[in-house]
Amino acid sequence: MDGKANFKEYANSKGFAIHVKDDKMNAYLIIRKGAQVSEEDVNSYLHELGICNGIQKNIIRGMCRQRIYDYPYLIAFGTPQIDGDGPRVIERYSRENKINYDIEDNKLNFRDLKYARNIKKNMIICDVNVDYRGKDGIDIYNNVVKARAGAVDDSPIELGDNTELTADGKHIVASINGNLYFNKTKGLFEVQDTIIVEGEVDKTIGDINFIGNLVIKGNVHDGFKLKTGGNLTVEGYVEYSNIECDGDLEIKLGMIGNNNGTIDCKGNVKADFFENVVYVKSGKNIITNMSIASNLYAMDSIKIENDGLLIGGETIARNYIECKETGTETHTPTHLLAGLYYMDYFQTLEKEAELESKKAEYQKHQLDIEYLEERKQSYKLTQEEKNTLKADYKALDEINEQIIALRDAIIELKSKYNPRCMVTITGDIHPLTKVTLVDKKFLYEHPESNHKLHLKDLKLKIIGEFNQIIEDEEEPEYDEEGNIIEKEVEEVIVEERDPLEDRKKRLGRA
Repeated sequence: MDGKANFKEYANSKGFAIHVKDDKMNAYLIIRKGAQVSEEDVNSYLHELGICNGIQKNIIRGMCRQRIYDYPYLIAFGTPQIDGDGPRVIERYSRENKINYDIEDNKLNFRDLKYARNIKKNMIICDVNVDYRGKDGIDIYNNVVKARAGAVDDSPIELGDNTELTADGKHIVASINGNLYFNKTKGLFEVQDTIIVEGEVDKTIGDINFIGNLVIKGNVHDGFKLKTGGNLTVEGYVEYSNIECDGDLEIKLGMIGNNNGTIDCKGNVKADFFENVVYVKSGKNIITNMSIASNLYAMDSIKIENDGLLIGGETIARNYIECKETGTETHTPTHLLAGLYYMDYFQTLEKEAELESKKAEYQKHQLDIEYLEERKQSYKLTQEEKNTLKADYKALDEINEQIIALRDAIIELKSKYNPRCMVTITGDIHPLTKVTLVDKKFLYEHPESNHKLHLKDLKLKIIGEFNQIIEDEEEPEYDEEGNIIEKEVEEVIVEERDPLEDRKKRLGRA
């Protein structure tokens, strides 16, 4: 409540009070600590006091059910009158960004707090009062509050940043997409193209859905959703969260997904590392120092620099993939695939699986037909068998058309592949690393050092026409307990190090 305003308190014997503002435009509910107050108790008392306009029943219900004590919540509000001689500017939005108190499963939704107030270009922020007669209001007791008539004020209208006056002079509108903000120093509404969160994204901030750019100075904690229409920068780390970004994304201290986090970004993605992230999708490039058990998908290229470790998961890029080391000595399956858009890759897999299913279905009907045709040579078919044979022939025609359509769709998807793609690995390639390329190029580059390419037992597939295996070395052998049988490897160098520990220590997670 506004500390400068005057209120009258109406206390109830059941342990709550109603505070009514002197102008009778606002009423607040306060429940005293320990009181057992029901929604009916509050509504009955409001009726007794004569308060009947603008009652917020959802907020009353939430406060009573969750026992929110000793804090005033606005539960009823009226509509102020507009005098003919003022105010000149009629604000359509509150000056403070109020918390969103949507009721969700009978609980106040503190996760969706509406931190940003999105406003689009040309949306009306304020009306300009050009009517000298004014407009009557109505208070919380349903009484009419008469407006005062007066002369029209023709003085110039002051405008905040990124706002403008309409041609007819009747409205102040946003001149850009952004966050609606009231500048208390200037006394004007402004539209910001960038929001800066000075601390952490946690329950005090909630999910953020903003039409512009977002900068977070701290960390993003478990389970929150971030969505921006522009760029997103996180100067700390991100725990498992769901991020959607229409611009570029940078996470300076990396992301720990806990097998839940996801990223959908239309621009470039840059992060210190990714660990156990379900997927990172980029409309351009992905740059990171390390990826562990995460799936990276880029429309352009993926570069794992500095530490250069790519351990586990699936890494797909249209143009090139570059890293220093793939997999681990403990044989972590790691797949690198270059030369295609990841959406086309997933669609191709789906179409090929559907094609195999249709082929199996076709073969089943074909076997049924062969059996019935052979039986027809020796015996007279029953009517039921005749009907089955007719249905099988009809099904063959339909399935054949479906198979042709699927093959055409797969050919169309494959025609989009990039034959000039490249994968560069400058260090160790560990067993169960699979590299898939559109053409026959597979580029190994390693410095003049003690590094040895771990090619023995390497499961390597180099793809020419995507599904034509040029080279496919034998699968690893397993013992009775399911462990891979180690084969002799010449000069294998094993470095005893845990590259993730340094970063976990920096995050205070060692």
